[in-house]
Amino acid sequence: MNGVSKLCMGSSCSYLVEEGFFYVLANFWFNSTRTSCHLSSNFLGRVDVDMNQLYLSLNEAGLIFKGQAALAQEEVDYILLETYENGTTNSVDVNTFETLFGDAKDNPTYEALSGTHTFKLGDENYTMTAEEMGYQKYFDQWKEKGLFKSLSTNRRKI
Repeated sequence: MNGVSKLCMGSSCSYLVEEGFFYVLANFWFNSTRTSCHLSSNFLGRVDVDMNQLYLSLNEAGLIFKGQAALAQEEVDYILLETYENGTTNSVDVNTFETLFGDAKDNPTYEALSGTHTFKLGDENYTMTAEEMGYQKYFDQWKEKGLFKSLSTNRRKI
Protein backbone atom coordinates (compact mmCIF):
# COMPACT_ATOMS: atom_id res chain seq x y z
CA MET A 1 0.00 0.00 0.00
CA ASN A 2 1.39 3.40 -0.97
CA GLY A 3 -0.50 5.59 1.47
CA VAL A 4 -3.50 6.15 3.67
CA SER A 5 -5.08 9.50 4.50
CA LYS A 6 -7.48 9.70 7.43
CA LEU A 7 -10.22 12.22 8.22
CA CYS A 8 -12.29 11.71 11.40
CA MET A 9 -15.28 13.71 12.56
CA GLY A 10 -17.42 12.68 15.51
CA SER A 11 -18.17 8.99 15.42
CA SER A 12 -17.01 8.37 11.86
CA CYS A 13 -13.71 8.12 10.05
CA SER A 14 -12.90 8.14 6.36
CA TYR A 15 -9.75 6.68 4.91
CA LEU A 16 -8.49 7.34 1.40
CA VAL A 17 -6.37 4.32 0.59
CA GLU A 18 -3.86 4.65 -2.24
CA GLU A 19 -2.63 1.52 -3.94
CA GLY A 20 -0.48 2.48 -6.90
CA PHE A 21 -2.63 4.86 -8.88
CA PHE A 22 -5.93 3.47 -7.66
CA TYR A 23 -7.93 4.80 -4.72
CA VAL A 24 -10.56 3.36 -2.41
CA LEU A 25 -12.54 5.46 0.04
CA ALA A 26 -13.43 3.51 3.18
CA ASN A 27 -15.89 4.95 5.69
CA PHE A 28 -16.22 3.64 9.24
CA TRP A 29 -18.79 4.79 11.73
CA PHE A 30 -19.74 3.67 15.21
CA ASN A 31 -23.04 3.63 17.02
CA SER A 32 -23.42 5.97 20.00
CA THR A 33 -22.08 3.41 22.50
CA ARG A 34 -19.24 2.33 20.19
CA THR A 35 -20.40 -1.27 20.53
CA SER A 36 -20.65 -1.85 16.80
CA CYS A 37 -18.83 -0.57 13.76
CA HIS A 38 -20.09 -0.25 10.21
CA LEU A 39 -17.97 -0.12 7.07
CA SER A 40 -18.71 1.06 3.57
CA SER A 41 -16.17 1.36 0.82
CA ASN A 42 -16.25 2.87 -2.63
CA PHE A 43 -13.78 2.19 -5.38
CA LEU A 44 -12.90 5.63 -6.68
CA GLY A 45 -11.00 4.30 -9.64
CA ARG A 46 -7.99 5.94 -11.12
CA VAL A 47 -7.82 9.44 -9.67
CA ASP A 48 -5.59 12.20 -10.96
CA VAL A 49 -2.64 11.87 -8.62
CA ASP A 50 -1.53 15.49 -8.79
CA MET A 51 -4.89 17.16 -8.05
CA ASN A 52 -5.53 14.54 -5.39
CA GLN A 53 -2.18 15.38 -3.79
CA LEU A 54 -3.25 19.05 -3.66
CA TYR A 55 -6.46 18.02 -1.88
CA LEU A 56 -4.49 15.86 0.56
CA SER A 57 -2.16 18.81 1.31
CA LEU A 58 -5.15 21.09 1.85
CA ASN A 59 -6.80 18.48 4.08
CA GLU A 60 -3.65 18.09 6.18
CA ALA A 61 -3.66 21.88 6.63
CA GLY A 62 -7.28 21.72 7.84
CA LEU A 63 -8.68 23.39 4.73
CA ILE A 64 -10.98 20.58 3.50
CA PHE A 65 -14.34 19.93 5.13
CA LYS A 66 -17.64 18.26 4.30
CA GLY A 67 -20.85 20.24 4.10
CA GLN A 68 -24.30 20.27 2.55
CA ALA A 69 -24.52 21.26 -1.10
CA ALA A 70 -26.61 24.38 -1.63
CA LEU A 71 -29.03 22.88 -4.15
CA ALA A 72 -28.83 19.19 -3.26
CA GLN A 73 -29.32 17.32 -0.04
CA GLU A 74 -25.96 15.59 -0.23
CA GLU A 75 -22.64 16.14 1.48
CA VAL A 76 -19.82 17.44 -0.66
CA ASP A 77 -16.21 18.40 -0.05
CA TYR A 78 -15.37 22.08 0.38
CA ILE A 79 -12.09 23.99 0.40
CA LEU A 80 -11.98 26.57 3.19
CA LEU A 81 -10.62 29.77 1.67
CA GLU A 82 -11.02 32.33 4.43
CA THR A 83 -12.48 32.86 7.90
CA TYR A 84 -13.57 36.38 8.76
CA GLU A 85 -13.37 38.05 12.19
CA ASN A 86 -17.11 37.57 12.75
CA GLY A 87 -16.73 33.80 12.24
CA THR A 88 -18.26 33.54 8.78
CA THR A 89 -16.29 31.68 6.15
CA ASN A 90 -15.65 31.78 2.44
CA SER A 91 -15.30 28.38 0.78
CA VAL A 92 -15.63 26.68 -2.59
CA ASP A 93 -16.89 23.19 -3.26
CA VAL A 94 -14.40 20.87 -4.93
CA ASN A 95 -16.57 20.43 -8.05
CA THR A 96 -16.64 24.18 -8.67
CA PHE A 97 -12.90 24.42 -8.01
CA GLU A 98 -12.30 21.67 -10.59
CA THR A 99 -14.55 23.46 -13.10
CA LEU A 100 -12.61 26.71 -12.72
CA PHE A 101 -9.10 25.22 -12.51
CA GLY A 102 -9.55 21.88 -14.29
CA ASP A 103 -7.07 22.87 -16.99
CA ALA A 104 -4.36 22.73 -14.29
CA LYS A 105 -5.38 19.33 -12.90
CA ASP A 106 -2.33 17.52 -14.28
CA ASN A 107 0.01 20.10 -12.76
CA PRO A 108 -1.70 22.01 -9.92
CA THR A 109 1.38 23.99 -8.92
CA TYR A 110 1.35 27.56 -7.69
CA GLU A 111 2.45 28.78 -11.12
CA ALA A 112 -0.19 26.77 -13.00
CA LEU A 113 -3.06 27.76 -10.70
CA SER A 114 -1.96 31.41 -10.73
CA GLY A 115 -2.16 31.58 -14.52
CA THR A 116 -4.97 32.05 -17.00
CA HIS A 117 -7.78 29.49 -17.09
CA THR A 118 -10.48 28.67 -19.59
CA PHE A 119 -13.65 27.04 -18.30
CA LYS A 120 -17.26 26.56 -19.30
CA LEU A 121 -20.28 27.62 -17.25
CA GLY A 122 -23.57 26.71 -18.87
CA ASP A 123 -23.19 27.39 -22.59
CA GLU A 124 -20.55 30.10 -22.16
CA ASN A 125 -16.77 29.73 -22.24
CA TYR A 126 -14.75 32.08 -20.03
CA THR A 127 -11.06 32.86 -19.87
CA MET A 128 -9.86 34.53 -16.67
CA THR A 129 -6.82 34.71 -14.44
CA ALA A 130 -6.85 33.50 -10.85
CA GLU A 131 -6.56 37.16 -9.82
CA GLU A 132 -9.66 38.11 -11.82
CA MET A 133 -11.61 35.25 -10.22
CA GLY A 134 -10.47 36.31 -6.73
CA TYR A 135 -8.46 33.17 -5.98
CA GLN A 136 -4.91 34.50 -6.30
CA LYS A 137 -4.73 35.61 -2.66
CA TYR A 138 -5.62 32.08 -1.53
CA PHE A 139 -2.97 30.52 -3.77
CA ASP A 140 -0.47 33.01 -2.33
CA GLN A 141 -1.46 31.91 1.19
CA TRP A 142 -1.15 28.23 0.27
CA LYS A 143 2.30 28.89 -1.16
CA GLU A 144 3.37 30.70 2.04
CA LYS A 145 2.18 27.70 4.08
CA GLY A 146 4.24 25.35 1.89
CA LEU A 147 1.26 23.42 0.56
CA PHE A 148 2.64 23.33 -2.98
CA LYS A 149 6.06 21.99 -1.94
CA SER A 150 4.61 18.58 -1.22
CA LEU A 151 3.23 18.45 -4.77
CA SER A 152 6.63 18.79 -6.38
CA THR A 153 8.33 16.36 -4.00
CA ASN A 154 5.61 13.71 -4.32
CA ARG A 155 5.01 13.94 -8.07
CA ARG A 156 4.78 10.58 -9.78
CA LYS A 157 4.76 9.76 -13.47
CA ILE A 158 1.96 7.62 -14.86
